[in-house]
Amino acid sequence: MKTSGVTVAMLLLLAGCSGSAENEQETEVQEPKTQNESTEEEEKTEEMEDDSTSYSFGDLDRFGSEPQEWMQAAPGSFSEDDYDEDEVITILSDSIESGTSDDELFLQALDLTAFDYRDYIEEALALEIDYEELTARPGDISSSEEDLQGLHVQILFDASGSMAQSVGDEIKMDVAKEAVHDFAADLPEHANVSLRVYGHLGSNLAVDQEESCAGTEELYPLAPYEEAACTEVLDSFEPTGYTPIAASIEAAGDDLLAYAEDGDEVVVYIVSDGEETCGGDPVQAAADLNESGINAVVHIIGFDVEDDEHQALMDIASAGGGDYMQADDAETLRQTLRDQQSELISAWREWQSENTDVSREQQSDYLDRSRELQDTITDLSRAEQDRLTDLSRALEEQNDDYSGIPLRSSVTDRGIAIRSYITESMIQFRQQAVDEGIQNRQDITEEGINERQDIIQGDDNE
Repeated sequence: MKTSGVTVAMLLLLAGCSGSAENEQETEVQEPKTQNESTEEEEKTEEMEDDSTSYSFGDLDRFGSEPQEWMQAAPGSFSEDDYDEDEVITILSDSIESGTSDDELFLQALDLTAFDYRDYIEEALALEIDYEELTARPGDISSSEEDLQGLHVQILFDASGSMAQSVGDEIKMDVAKEAVHDFAADLPEHANVSLRVYGHLGSNLAVDQEESCAGTEELYPLAPYEEAACTEVLDSFEPTGYTPIAASIEAAGDDLLAYAEDGDEVVVYIVSDGEETCGGDPVQAAADLNESGINAVVHIIGFDVEDDEHQALMDIASAGGGDYMQADDAETLRQTLRDQQSELISAWREWQSENTDVSREQQSDYLDRSRELQDTITDLSRAEQDRLTDLSRALEEQNDDYSGIPLRSSVTDRGIAIRSYITESMIQFRQQAVDEGIQNRQDITEEGINERQDIIQGDDNE
Protein backbone atom coordinates (compact mmCIF):
# COMPACT_ATOMS: atom_id res chain seq x y z
CA MET A 1 0.00 0.00 0.00
CA LYS A 2 2.82 2.42 0.78
CA THR A 3 4.53 1.79 -2.50
CA SER A 4 1.34 2.52 -4.32
CA GLY A 5 0.98 5.89 -2.56
CA VAL A 6 4.47 6.95 -3.50
CA THR A 7 3.89 6.02 -7.07
CA VAL A 8 0.72 8.01 -7.26
CA ALA A 9 2.43 10.98 -5.73
CA MET A 10 5.22 10.85 -8.27
CA LEU A 11 2.77 10.59 -11.10
CA LEU A 12 0.91 13.63 -9.88
CA LEU A 13 4.15 15.54 -9.55
CA LEU A 14 5.19 14.64 -13.07
CA ALA A 15 1.81 15.58 -14.41
CA GLY A 16 2.04 18.95 -12.70
CA CYS A 17 5.47 19.64 -14.13
CA SER A 18 4.32 18.62 -17.56
CA GLY A 19 1.32 20.95 -17.39
CA SER A 20 3.51 23.81 -16.23
CA ALA A 21 5.97 23.27 -19.10
CA GLU A 22 3.19 23.17 -21.62
CA ASN A 23 1.78 26.43 -20.28
CA GLU A 24 5.18 28.05 -20.49
CA GLN A 25 5.59 26.77 -24.06
CA GLU A 26 2.19 28.11 -25.03
CA THR A 27 3.03 31.45 -23.52
CA GLU A 28 6.26 31.62 -25.46
CA VAL A 29 4.46 30.79 -28.73
CA GLN A 30 1.64 33.26 -28.14
CA GLU A 31 3.91 36.22 -27.37
CA PRO A 32 5.67 36.33 -30.82
CA LYS A 33 2.27 35.93 -32.52
CA THR A 34 0.90 38.98 -30.75
CA GLN A 35 3.94 41.05 -31.76
CA ASN A 36 3.58 40.06 -35.43
CA GLU A 37 -0.06 40.99 -35.48
CA SER A 38 0.75 44.34 -33.94
CA THR A 39 3.47 45.00 -36.53
CA GLU A 40 1.15 44.12 -39.40
CA GLU A 41 -1.52 46.45 -38.09
CA GLU A 42 1.02 49.26 -37.80
CA GLU A 43 2.24 48.62 -41.34
CA LYS A 44 -1.32 48.67 -42.64
CA THR A 45 -1.94 51.94 -40.84
CA GLU A 46 1.24 53.45 -42.28
CA GLU A 47 0.27 52.26 -45.77
CA MET A 48 -3.13 53.88 -45.40
CA GLU A 49 -1.48 57.08 -44.24
CA ASP A 50 0.96 56.92 -47.17
CA ASP A 51 -1.94 56.38 -49.60
CA SER A 52 -3.85 59.33 -48.20
CA THR A 53 -0.92 61.73 -48.53
CA SER A 54 0.63 60.36 -51.72
CA TYR A 55 -1.23 62.69 -54.17
CA SER A 56 1.22 65.06 -55.81
CA PHE A 57 -0.28 68.43 -56.62
CA GLY A 58 0.80 70.40 -59.66
CA ASP A 59 2.32 73.87 -59.78
CA LEU A 60 -0.09 75.91 -57.69
CA ASP A 61 1.67 79.15 -58.63
CA ARG A 62 0.34 78.82 -62.18
CA PHE A 63 -2.96 80.37 -61.13
CA GLY A 64 -1.31 83.74 -60.52
CA SER A 65 -3.24 86.63 -59.02
CA GLU A 66 -5.23 88.13 -61.92
CA PRO A 67 -8.29 86.83 -63.81
CA GLN A 68 -6.39 86.72 -67.09
CA GLU A 69 -3.69 84.53 -65.50
CA TRP A 70 -6.32 82.26 -63.95
CA MET A 71 -7.89 81.61 -67.33
CA GLN A 72 -4.54 81.07 -69.03
CA ALA A 73 -3.54 78.43 -66.45
CA ALA A 74 -3.71 74.72 -67.24
CA PRO A 75 -6.95 73.13 -65.97
CA GLY A 76 -7.30 70.73 -63.04
CA SER A 77 -6.55 67.02 -63.19
CA PHE A 78 -10.24 66.25 -62.63
CA SER A 79 -11.58 69.13 -64.71
CA GLU A 80 -15.02 69.23 -66.29
CA ASP A 81 -15.91 65.81 -67.78
CA ASP A 82 -12.98 64.12 -65.98
CA TYR A 83 -14.42 65.00 -62.59
CA ASP A 84 -14.33 62.26 -59.92
CA GLU A 85 -16.00 63.70 -56.84
CA ASP A 86 -15.14 60.84 -54.48
CA GLU A 87 -11.47 60.95 -55.41
CA VAL A 88 -11.29 64.73 -55.08
CA ILE A 89 -13.02 64.64 -51.68
CA THR A 90 -10.59 61.98 -50.46
CA ILE A 91 -7.54 63.98 -51.58
CA LEU A 92 -8.73 67.26 -50.08
CA SER A 93 -9.94 65.61 -46.87
CA ASP A 94 -6.42 64.34 -46.31
CA SER A 95 -5.15 67.89 -46.81
CA ILE A 96 -7.66 69.15 -44.26
CA GLU A 97 -6.60 66.50 -41.76
CA SER A 98 -2.96 67.45 -42.26
CA GLY A 99 -3.73 71.08 -41.35
CA THR A 100 -3.50 72.70 -44.80
CA SER A 101 -4.41 76.41 -44.70
CA ASP A 102 -7.61 77.70 -46.31
CA ASP A 103 -5.67 79.58 -49.00
CA GLU A 104 -3.59 76.52 -49.84
CA LEU A 105 -6.67 74.32 -49.87
CA PHE A 106 -8.33 76.65 -52.38
CA LEU A 107 -5.35 76.38 -54.73
CA GLN A 108 -5.33 72.61 -54.30
CA ALA A 109 -9.02 72.52 -55.17
CA LEU A 110 -8.26 74.51 -58.34
CA ASP A 111 -5.37 72.20 -59.19
CA LEU A 112 -7.87 69.37 -59.09
CA THR A 113 -11.02 70.88 -60.60
CA ALA A 114 -10.31 74.22 -62.38
CA PHE A 115 -12.03 74.43 -65.77
CA ASP A 116 -10.17 74.96 -69.05
CA TYR A 117 -10.56 78.55 -70.31
CA ARG A 118 -7.36 78.70 -72.37
CA ASP A 119 -8.69 78.55 -75.94
CA TYR A 120 -11.39 81.10 -75.22
CA ILE A 121 -9.25 83.63 -73.38
CA GLU A 122 -6.53 83.43 -76.05
CA GLU A 123 -9.09 84.14 -78.76
CA ALA A 124 -10.51 87.00 -76.73
CA LEU A 125 -7.05 88.49 -76.24
CA ALA A 126 -6.31 88.11 -79.96
CA LEU A 127 -9.44 89.96 -81.08
CA GLU A 128 -8.61 93.08 -83.03
CA ILE A 129 -10.64 95.43 -85.18
CA ASP A 130 -9.51 95.74 -88.77
CA TYR A 131 -12.18 96.81 -91.20
CA GLU A 132 -11.46 95.41 -94.66
CA GLU A 133 -9.99 97.48 -97.44
CA LEU A 134 -12.66 99.17 -99.50
CA THR A 135 -13.61 97.57 -102.77
CA ALA A 136 -12.23 99.03 -105.98
CA ARG A 137 -13.53 102.49 -106.61
CA PRO A 138 -15.16 103.32 -109.94
CA GLY A 139 -12.23 103.48 -112.33
CA ASP A 140 -10.25 101.20 -110.01
CA ILE A 141 -8.67 104.17 -108.28
CA SER A 142 -7.39 103.24 -104.85
CA SER A 143 -7.26 105.40 -101.76
CA SER A 144 -3.51 105.67 -101.24
CA GLU A 145 -1.32 108.13 -103.16
CA GLU A 146 0.90 105.31 -104.35
CA ASP A 147 -1.98 103.24 -105.70
CA LEU A 148 -3.53 106.27 -107.38
CA GLN A 149 -0.85 106.04 -110.11
CA GLY A 150 -2.22 102.65 -111.15
CA LEU A 151 -4.63 103.83 -113.89
CA HIS A 152 -3.13 104.50 -117.31
CA VAL A 153 -5.33 105.74 -120.15
CA GLN A 154 -4.13 106.22 -123.71
CA ILE A 155 -6.35 107.90 -126.29
CA LEU A 156 -5.70 107.08 -129.95
CA PHE A 157 -7.03 109.99 -132.00
CA ASP A 158 -8.00 109.53 -135.65
CA ALA A 159 -6.64 112.49 -137.65
CA SER A 160 -7.25 110.93 -141.05
CA GLY A 161 -8.57 113.04 -143.89
CA SER A 162 -12.20 111.96 -143.38
CA MET A 163 -12.26 113.75 -140.01
CA ALA A 164 -12.33 117.02 -141.97
CA GLN A 165 -15.88 116.26 -143.06
CA SER A 166 -18.90 117.83 -141.46
CA VAL A 167 -21.31 116.22 -139.06
CA GLY A 168 -24.38 118.38 -138.84
CA ASP A 169 -23.23 121.98 -138.69
CA GLU A 170 -19.83 121.14 -137.20
CA ILE A 171 -16.55 119.66 -138.36
CA LYS A 172 -15.99 116.15 -137.06
CA MET A 173 -12.43 116.96 -136.03
CA ASP A 174 -13.57 119.92 -133.92
CA VAL A 175 -16.30 117.90 -132.21
CA ALA A 176 -13.92 115.00 -131.56
CA LYS A 177 -11.23 117.27 -130.12
CA GLU A 178 -13.74 118.86 -127.78
CA ALA A 179 -15.03 115.45 -126.73
CA VAL A 180 -11.53 114.09 -126.14
CA HIS A 181 -10.57 117.19 -124.17
CA ASP A 182 -13.60 116.84 -121.92
CA PHE A 183 -13.06 113.12 -121.57
CA ALA A 184 -9.43 113.58 -120.47
CA ALA A 185 -10.39 116.38 -118.10
CA ASP A 186 -12.99 114.15 -116.42
CA LEU A 187 -10.57 111.31 -115.73
CA PRO A 188 -9.76 110.70 -112.05
CA GLU A 189 -7.33 113.27 -110.73
CA HIS A 190 -4.37 110.93 -110.34
CA ALA A 191 -4.85 108.93 -113.51
CA ASN A 192 -2.13 109.05 -116.14
CA VAL A 193 -3.32 110.00 -119.62
CA SER A 194 -1.59 109.87 -122.99
CA LEU A 195 -2.65 111.14 -126.43
CA ARG A 196 -1.42 109.38 -129.56
CA VAL A 197 -2.43 110.75 -132.96
CA TYR A 198 -2.48 108.81 -136.21
CA GLY A 199 -3.15 109.80 -139.85
CA HIS A 200 -1.95 113.37 -139.32
CA LEU A 201 1.09 113.11 -141.61
CA GLY A 202 1.36 113.05 -145.39
CA SER A 203 -1.98 113.25 -147.16
CA ASN A 204 -4.83 111.05 -148.29
CA LEU A 205 -3.28 110.76 -151.74
CA ALA A 206 -1.78 107.49 -152.87
CA VAL A 207 1.63 109.08 -153.28
CA ASP A 208 1.69 109.93 -149.56
CA GLN A 209 0.15 106.70 -148.26
CA GLU A 210 3.42 105.25 -146.99
CA GLU A 211 4.24 108.36 -145.00
CA SER A 212 0.71 108.68 -143.66
CA CYS A 213 0.44 105.02 -142.64
CA ALA A 214 3.72 105.32 -140.75
CA GLY A 215 2.46 108.43 -139.03
CA THR A 216 1.48 107.50 -135.48
CA GLU A 217 2.89 109.79 -132.81
CA GLU A 218 2.49 110.17 -129.03
CA LEU A 219 2.05 113.92 -128.64
CA TYR A 220 1.07 113.90 -124.95
CA PRO A 221 3.27 111.36 -123.09
CA LEU A 222 1.70 109.38 -120.28
CA ALA A 223 1.26 111.74 -117.30
CA PRO A 224 -1.48 113.30 -115.17
CA TYR A 225 -3.84 115.57 -117.11
CA GLU A 226 -2.83 119.21 -117.46
CA GLU A 227 -5.30 121.60 -119.04
CA ALA A 228 -2.88 123.87 -120.91
CA ALA A 229 -0.64 121.12 -122.24
CA CYS A 230 -3.57 119.02 -123.42
CA THR A 231 -5.18 121.98 -125.18
CA GLU A 232 -1.91 122.83 -126.90
CA VAL A 233 -1.51 119.28 -128.17
CA LEU A 234 -5.07 119.08 -129.51
CA ASP A 235 -4.54 122.33 -131.40
CA SER A 236 -1.32 121.09 -133.00
CA PHE A 237 -2.71 118.76 -135.70
CA GLU A 238 -5.36 118.69 -138.40
CA PRO A 239 -7.07 115.89 -140.38
CA THR A 240 -4.79 114.73 -143.16
CA GLY A 241 -4.21 111.21 -144.37
CA TYR A 242 -4.87 107.49 -143.94
CA THR A 243 -6.05 105.41 -140.94
CA PRO A 244 -3.25 103.22 -139.47
CA ILE A 245 -5.23 101.79 -136.52
CA ALA A 246 -3.17 98.58 -136.18
CA ALA A 247 0.17 100.41 -136.14
CA SER A 248 -1.18 102.84 -133.56
CA ILE A 249 -2.38 100.04 -131.26
CA GLU A 250 1.03 98.36 -131.51
CA ALA A 251 2.80 101.63 -130.71
CA ALA A 252 0.42 102.24 -127.81
CA GLY A 253 1.42 98.87 -126.37
CA ASP A 254 5.07 99.93 -126.43
CA ASP A 255 4.18 103.22 -124.70
CA LEU A 256 2.21 101.53 -121.95
CA LEU A 257 4.64 98.66 -121.34
CA ALA A 258 7.24 101.24 -120.35
CA TYR A 259 5.04 102.53 -117.52
CA ALA A 260 2.53 99.93 -116.41
CA GLU A 261 3.28 97.70 -113.43
CA ASP A 262 1.61 94.60 -112.06
CA GLY A 263 -1.87 95.40 -110.81
CA ASP A 264 -2.24 98.62 -112.82
CA GLU A 265 -5.34 99.20 -114.92
CA VAL A 266 -4.53 100.01 -118.53
CA VAL A 267 -7.22 101.30 -120.90
CA VAL A 268 -6.97 102.35 -124.54
CA TYR A 269 -9.69 104.48 -126.15
CA ILE A 270 -9.69 104.74 -129.95
CA VAL A 271 -11.67 107.62 -131.41
CA SER A 272 -12.19 106.92 -135.11
CA ASP A 273 -14.64 107.59 -137.92
CA GLY A 274 -13.70 104.55 -139.96
CA GLU A 275 -11.86 101.31 -140.39
CA GLU A 276 -8.19 100.50 -141.00
CA THR A 277 -6.94 101.78 -144.38
CA CYS A 278 -3.25 100.91 -144.18
CA GLY A 279 -3.46 97.15 -144.57
CA GLY A 280 -2.75 96.34 -140.93
CA ASP A 281 -4.60 93.87 -138.70
CA PRO A 282 -6.07 95.96 -135.87
CA VAL A 283 -8.10 93.01 -134.54
CA GLN A 284 -4.94 90.98 -133.97
CA ALA A 285 -3.13 94.03 -132.59
CA ALA A 286 -5.95 94.64 -130.09
CA ALA A 287 -5.99 90.98 -129.06
CA ASP A 288 -2.21 90.98 -128.58
CA LEU A 289 -2.39 94.09 -126.41
CA ASN A 290 -5.24 92.68 -124.34
CA GLU A 291 -3.35 89.44 -123.77
CA SER A 292 -0.01 91.11 -123.06
CA GLY A 293 1.60 91.42 -119.67
CA ILE A 294 -0.27 94.65 -118.97
CA ASN A 295 -3.72 93.22 -119.83
CA ALA A 296 -4.87 96.40 -121.52
CA VAL A 297 -8.52 96.87 -122.50
CA VAL A 298 -9.29 98.47 -125.88
CA HIS A 299 -12.49 100.52 -126.33
CA ILE A 300 -13.66 102.05 -129.62
CA ILE A 301 -15.67 105.26 -129.93
CA GLY A 302 -17.08 105.20 -133.45
CA PHE A 303 -17.91 108.74 -134.52
CA ASP A 304 -20.12 109.17 -137.60
CA VAL A 305 -18.96 105.82 -138.98
CA GLU A 306 -20.25 104.48 -142.31
CA ASP A 307 -22.75 101.66 -141.89
CA ASP A 308 -20.52 99.08 -143.56
CA GLU A 309 -17.59 99.92 -141.28
CA HIS A 310 -19.23 99.52 -137.85
CA GLN A 311 -18.54 95.81 -137.71
CA ALA A 312 -14.83 96.26 -138.32
CA LEU A 313 -14.57 98.62 -135.35
CA MET A 314 -16.76 96.37 -133.19
CA ASP A 315 -14.42 93.47 -133.93
CA ILE A 316 -11.44 95.51 -132.74
CA ALA A 317 -13.17 96.39 -129.46
CA SER A 318 -14.23 92.79 -128.93
CA ALA A 319 -10.71 91.48 -129.54
CA GLY A 320 -9.36 94.07 -127.13
CA GLY A 321 -11.78 93.05 -124.38
CA GLY A 322 -13.55 96.40 -124.56
CA ASP A 323 -16.75 98.04 -125.79
CA TYR A 324 -17.79 99.70 -129.00
CA MET A 325 -19.63 102.99 -128.47
CA GLN A 326 -21.40 104.47 -131.47
CA ALA A 327 -21.96 108.21 -131.85
CA ASP A 328 -23.52 109.20 -135.17
CA ASP A 329 -23.57 112.95 -134.59
CA ALA A 330 -22.13 115.63 -132.34
CA GLU A 331 -25.05 115.63 -129.90
CA THR A 332 -24.95 111.86 -129.60
CA LEU A 333 -21.25 112.01 -128.83
CA ARG A 334 -21.85 114.61 -126.13
CA GLN A 335 -24.78 112.60 -124.78
CA THR A 336 -22.60 109.52 -124.69
CA LEU A 337 -20.16 111.39 -122.47
CA ARG A 338 -23.02 112.57 -120.25
CA ASP A 339 -24.29 109.01 -120.04
CA GLN A 340 -20.85 107.86 -119.01
CA GLN A 341 -20.88 110.48 -116.28
CA SER A 342 -24.30 109.26 -115.12
CA GLU A 343 -22.98 105.73 -115.07
CA LEU A 344 -20.03 106.90 -113.03
CA ILE A 345 -22.37 108.64 -110.58
CA SER A 346 -24.37 105.43 -110.27
CA ALA A 347 -21.17 103.46 -109.89
CA TRP A 348 -20.08 105.66 -106.99
CA ARG A 349 -23.51 105.30 -105.39
CA GLU A 350 -23.28 101.53 -105.70
CA TRP A 351 -19.73 101.61 -104.36
CA GLN A 352 -20.88 103.60 -101.35
CA SER A 353 -23.80 101.26 -100.69
CA GLU A 354 -21.71 98.11 -101.12
CA ASN A 355 -18.94 99.24 -98.80
CA THR A 356 -21.37 100.57 -96.21
CA ASP A 357 -23.06 97.16 -96.14
CA VAL A 358 -19.71 95.40 -95.86
CA SER A 359 -18.76 97.66 -92.96
CA ARG A 360 -22.01 96.88 -91.14
CA GLU A 361 -21.53 93.14 -91.69
CA GLN A 362 -18.01 93.30 -90.31
CA GLN A 363 -19.18 95.26 -87.29
CA SER A 364 -21.93 92.71 -86.68
CA ASP A 365 -19.37 89.89 -86.88
CA TYR A 366 -17.15 91.61 -84.33
CA LEU A 367 -20.06 92.13 -81.95
CA ASP A 368 -21.41 88.59 -82.34
CA ARG A 369 -18.06 86.88 -81.78
CA SER A 370 -17.27 88.98 -78.71
CA ARG A 371 -20.67 88.13 -77.23
CA GLU A 372 -20.14 84.43 -77.95
CA LEU A 373 -16.79 84.47 -76.15
CA GLN A 374 -18.23 86.43 -73.25
CA ASP A 375 -21.17 84.01 -72.89
CA THR A 376 -18.94 80.93 -73.16
CA ILE A 377 -16.48 82.10 -70.50
CA THR A 378 -19.32 83.28 -68.26
CA ASP A 379 -21.06 79.90 -68.49
CA LEU A 380 -17.80 78.06 -67.78
CA SER A 381 -17.16 80.26 -64.77
CA ARG A 382 -20.63 79.66 -63.32
CA ALA A 383 -20.34 75.90 -63.84
CA GLU A 384 -16.92 75.88 -62.18
CA GLN A 385 -18.20 77.96 -59.28
CA ASP A 386 -21.18 75.63 -58.75
CA ARG A 387 -18.93 72.57 -58.75
CA LEU A 388 -16.47 74.04 -56.26
CA THR A 389 -19.30 75.26 -54.04
CA ASP A 390 -20.82 71.77 -53.98
CA LEU A 391 -17.37 70.37 -53.24
CA SER A 392 -16.93 72.65 -50.24
CA ARG A 393 -20.20 71.39 -48.74
CA ALA A 394 -19.25 67.78 -49.40
CA LEU A 395 -15.98 68.39 -47.54
CA GLU A 396 -17.94 69.77 -44.60
CA GLU A 397 -19.99 66.58 -44.45
CA GLN A 398 -16.86 64.44 -44.69
CA ASN A 399 -14.87 66.36 -42.06
CA ASP A 400 -16.64 67.15 -38.80
CA ASP A 401 -14.49 70.07 -37.70
CA TYR A 402 -14.11 71.65 -41.13
CA SER A 403 -15.91 74.82 -42.29
CA GLY A 404 -16.20 75.32 -46.05
CA ILE A 405 -17.04 79.02 -45.77
CA PRO A 406 -13.50 80.26 -46.59
CA LEU A 407 -13.34 77.98 -49.63
CA ARG A 408 -16.76 79.11 -50.85
CA SER A 409 -15.74 82.73 -50.37
CA SER A 410 -12.60 82.27 -52.48
CA VAL A 411 -14.59 80.38 -55.11
CA THR A 412 -17.18 83.16 -55.31
CA ASP A 413 -14.51 85.86 -55.56
CA ARG A 414 -12.83 83.95 -58.40
CA GLY A 415 -16.07 83.51 -60.33
CA ILE A 416 -17.08 87.15 -59.98
CA ALA A 417 -13.61 88.37 -60.99
CA ILE A 418 -13.50 86.18 -64.12
CA ARG A 419 -16.97 87.22 -65.24
CA SER A 420 -16.32 90.89 -64.55
CA TYR A 421 -13.04 90.78 -66.45
CA ILE A 422 -14.44 89.17 -69.60
CA THR A 423 -17.59 91.31 -69.53
CA GLU A 424 -15.66 94.58 -69.25
CA SER A 425 -13.12 93.50 -71.88
CA MET A 426 -15.75 92.48 -74.43
CA ILE A 427 -17.86 95.59 -73.80
CA GLN A 428 -14.81 97.75 -74.50
CA PHE A 429 -14.07 95.74 -77.64
CA ARG A 430 -17.64 96.10 -78.90
CA GLN A 431 -17.66 99.83 -78.24
CA GLN A 432 -14.42 100.20 -80.19
CA ALA A 433 -15.88 98.13 -83.04
CA VAL A 434 -18.97 100.35 -83.14
CA ASP A 435 -16.98 103.59 -82.99
CA GLU A 436 -14.59 102.53 -85.75
CA GLY A 437 -17.45 101.12 -87.81
CA ILE A 438 -19.35 104.40 -87.63
CA GLN A 439 -16.23 106.33 -88.65
CA ASN A 440 -15.57 103.86 -91.45
CA ARG A 441 -19.06 104.33 -92.87
CA GLN A 442 -18.89 108.09 -92.48
CA ASP A 443 -15.68 108.14 -94.50
CA ILE A 444 -17.26 105.95 -97.18
CA THR A 445 -20.37 108.13 -97.37
CA GLU A 446 -18.35 111.33 -97.50
CA GLU A 447 -16.14 110.03 -100.29
CA GLY A 448 -19.11 108.77 -102.29
CA ILE A 449 -20.96 112.09 -101.98
CA ASN A 450 -17.89 114.16 -102.82
CA GLU A 451 -17.10 112.10 -105.91
CA ARG A 452 -20.66 112.38 -107.20
CA GLN A 453 -20.68 116.12 -106.60
CA ASP A 454 -17.37 116.49 -108.45
CA ILE A 455 -18.82 114.66 -111.45
CA ILE A 456 -22.00 116.75 -111.43
CA GLN A 457 -20.08 120.01 -111.06
CA GLY A 458 -17.73 119.00 -113.86
CA ASP A 459 -20.74 118.34 -116.08
CA ASP A 460 -22.30 121.69 -115.18
CA ASN A 461 -19.08 123.50 -116.08
CA GLU A 462 -19.03 122.12 -119.62
